[in-house]
Amino acid sequence: MIAHELDTEAIETGIGSGAEYYGVSYQPCKVDVILRGTEETLRCGRHDLKVIHIPGHTPGSIGVYLDAGTRILCRYPRASPWHFLMTSFA
Repeated sequence: MIAHELDTEAIETGIGSGAEYYGVSYQPCKVDVILRGTEETLRCGRHDLKVIHIPGHTPGSIGVYLDAGTRILCRYPRASPWHFLMTSFA
């Protein structure tokens, strides 16, 4: 699990999560990589992913972009308020 530091507590405890707001069950999970600040670079296979902090839906919302001839941007959270899933571009 990768998340910005501002969303880490909600992901790991469920307190303040979207599940709490919507009254649905949530299984807390450990954040393995905590992102801090406004921009970081993560290596994924042969690609460098630029991760930028763009608060909005949650305090720790992030966007991930990849320059691979064409710039590709993904904004998270996407599937649910506290869910961040990164698949390999290797």
